[in-house]
Amino acid sequence: MARRNEPGNSESFWRAARNQETKSGSNPLPLAQAVLEVLRLWREHTPYRSNEDWIFASPHYHGKTPYTYQILFRRHIRPVVERVCGLKSSKEAPIGWHTLRRSLATLLISNGENVKVTQSQLRHTTPKITLELYAQAVSADQQKAHKKVVRMVLPLKFPERLKARSAQPATM
Repeated sequence: MARRNEPGNSESFWRAARNQETKSGSNPLPLAQAVLEVLRLWREHTPYRSNEDWIFASPHYHGKTPYTYQILFRRHIRPVVERVCGLKSSKEAPIGWHTLRRSLATLLISNGENVKVTQSQLRHTTPKITLELYAQAVSADQQKAHKKVVRMVLPLKFPERLKARSAQPATM
């Protein structure tokens, strides 16, 4: 949950209500201009527009209290993720906050960001947490090694054969 902290800055900072996982949850979080624009558009369409109101404000408290993180995710974020990715959250494959956090960590590290930057973005107290729990290794070397193994195991014509087989009507 966020509330505006320094309105008017091009690279503004927003404060979170709290982060239950870390002690650094109330530290300012830098947001890019594109994200700020999305938040401004959201604010234009919500009944809670003052700087004292929360960005994702609970209607039960007239903007003075944020949605809980579970309700925010269930009502607003998960539907967008499902629509954009074409995935459906389920008990077997849930889409939750940790899915997004792990994706962010993996993307930052695979793009060559310093682990301290990634740690700060995720608001972890130590880089060890970031590396052990969140960042999935997807280095160029790993991708290259995977492609080599696939070429060794799967014949070159396999995708064409598979497409042809799936186009044929099923027989019993």
